[in-house]
Amino acid sequence: MKLKRPLRGEEQGVDVRMVQRALNRWTKVAEGIPVTSVYDLTTMDRMMAFQAGHGISPASGFMGQKTLNALEQFFDAYGRMRYLGSRPPKTVPELGPFVQGSKSVLEQDLTHATGGLPDYPAFDDGWSAGAQIVAPEPLVPWRESSARRRDGNPNGKAFYARGKSGIQYWIAHTDSIPSITLRARLSKGRLGTKLPKGTVLARISSNHEAPHGHFGIDARGLIGYELEHRTDYRHGASTIGEQLRKALS
Repeated sequence: MKLKRPLRGEEQGVDVRMVQRALNRWTKVAEGIPVTSVYDLTTMDRMMAFQAGHGISPASGFMGQKTLNALEQFFDAYGRMRYLGSRPPKTVPELGPFVQGSKSVLEQDLTHATGGLPDYPAFDDGWSAGAQIVAPEPLVPWRESSARRRDGNPNGKAFYARGKSGIQYWIAHTDSIPSITLRARLSKGRLGTKLPKGTVLARISSNHEAPHGHFGIDARGLIGYELEHRTDYRHGASTIGEQLRKALS
């Protein structure tokens, strides 16, 4: 069941103490439940009584969202701060394609590293000069880059973009770059104006001998580490979606 945020287990932890204190405030019984950090049979029994008293069915004794919503009024100040002030759990973002009409970024596997740019493993897509490159999620372009500097060939233009999900992108071999504001540049996209998902960002340049788009993916802002990738321009790595689902599960 989805909660406002994940609890630190129903068996032990700080969140169990938070719930035990709330149940004691509800019952107003002097001895109350021992606040032990352990979600034991005594706590479960008291929770079942609470659920039955608030019309929550089944009265299983386990902490679901309906139960916590009802119990929230009995949290003390510290418990309320912990529960309401915590960030919600991260979920796999709904990413569309980078190339109009192609498959989602989540279905792509990363076939090579981006030369001279650590932490941006990449896949190529598009294979047609003039093909539209679109935003796979709401994002902010925040810095122009040089494709020439990366691989030694005059392969068009390149730019960085920051996605709503926290993923950073390096998009290369384009015929142009989107407008980049000073505010977006100084904040690395955090404060820039987001372009909606599906917005046309550029087109694939015709300068390359085999026109294509290069899409570097830096997911450290979402999962904390670099995505798995191949280094030989061959397929075989887990897809981006598979890796994100595993990391965020």
